[in-house]
Amino acid sequence: MPKRIFWLGMHKVLTKTELPRLRTLGYEVFNPPYLSSVKDQSACLEWDADQPTTLPKNVFQALSKFNFFYNEIPADIAKLLNDYFDAVVVTISPRWLRSILGVYKGTVIYRTYGQHYALSDELKREGLLLEIANRNNFVFMPHAEEALYGEHSWLKDIAVVSPYCLPSDILQHEGSWGKCDRRANEIIITCPNIDNPFFREHYQFLKKNFSEKHFLYYGVQISDVDDPQVVGTLAREKLIARFRRAAGYLYTYTDPRVCYLPPIEMMVLGGPVLFLKGSLLDRYFGEDAPGRCLDIRDAKEKIERLLVGDKSFIHAIILSQDSVKRRYLPDFVWPHFDKVIVDSLESNKEPSHWLTVDPASKVTGKKRIYLLHHFPGAPVIFDGESYAAYDGIPRVMRQIAQTLNKNCDHEIIITARYDQAEMFRGFFASLEPIKIISGCFL
Repeated sequence: MPKRIFWLGMHKVLTKTELPRLRTLGYEVFNPPYLSSVKDQSACLEWDADQPTTLPKNVFQALSKFNFFYNEIPADIAKLLNDYFDAVVVTISPRWLRSILGVYKGTVIYRTYGQHYALSDELKREGLLLEIANRNNFVFMPHAEEALYGEHSWLKDIAVVSPYCLPSDILQHEGSWGKCDRRANEIIITCPNIDNPFFREHYQFLKKNFSEKHFLYYGVQISDVDDPQVVGTLAREKLIARFRRAAGYLYTYTDPRVCYLPPIEMMVLGGPVLFLKGSLLDRYFGEDAPGRCLDIRDAKEKIERLLVGDKSFIHAIILSQDSVKRRYLPDFVWPHFDKVIVDSLESNKEPSHWLTVDPASKVTGKKRIYLLHHFPGAPVIFDGESYAAYDGIPRVMRQIAQTLNKNCDHEIIITARYDQAEMFRGFFASLEPIKIISGCFL
């Protein structure tokens, strides 16, 4: 009998790509309906009540009526998850992950696609550090190595990267931008759901810097917006048609951890994409990317070249996009995705136990040396890439740990306060490779 997966997701793209892909791999997958009152422009509200299942009818009905999104899971529903599912895949939200980890004992795959905050910080705020550190059946599956920018080392160390795929409705139009007979004097910008505070702030940024009439703001809107630059919600085929005839696309977000899909879709269509420096999309490219815009002024100068049809410039941009768009194409994505999923579901690993020390886990035949490292305040800092100590004592302690590891065959345990756990783990692990280093954060 195939393994049964509970897939907690609702994204319009993922329900058409990764959800059916799991079934293609031979797994039985149950996907609950999105019953939350939280309005999300990406949510697929067309739930498949006829999805294939071997679940007992009463179990299927119970799971179908419960809201798993932004909600705590009661004991009766938790029992159904543990009794009937071999694994749970949680997509996107740390809050959804918290509700699952709190009740489900089997394999949990946390699948992410980038976010505008440090995920390791958010997981800590959700109280999930201890749960994740002590599990041998937790898999963190981000979509790109570059999206781990600014994450603490404990999360980077457990990441198993797998890219994600564009839906077939855009792939069937691959390369069609160059075949459009009439080009619109229009630059596409993405700004969905202006009701949402995050996107409303970005909308205000756009109105300040890109208010010229050739800029049009695309994206699903929850309510009507009285602005001629805001295109509003379009049927998918009409949206693709507008992309195919536009003069180009400008990606105006600068988040270093997330890249929204519209610029990638434009690249697959074959059109030129400009982007602001500092974004995750920017970090996908090399140093001399012709589509990179150093600032607003540079962006507007390059936009003018798109609008007048500068062929050599447009060709250079399109040529530079090949390696980036390939990251989202099926022949590249699915071999990586399939392997990670199968490996995650078929094998268990030893939990890291970096956050606490289990006396029973002591390495046979080895003595332990405890380095008590309890300091007030914040003696270690993290700049998003590396750890450093402004006080000399942590540096001395780190040197002692390294020296002990090089010169004696003991298990080294470094203790610290819980609120300093991420910092000290990263700080002590950032020197020369250490044979055995654990944490006892009290």
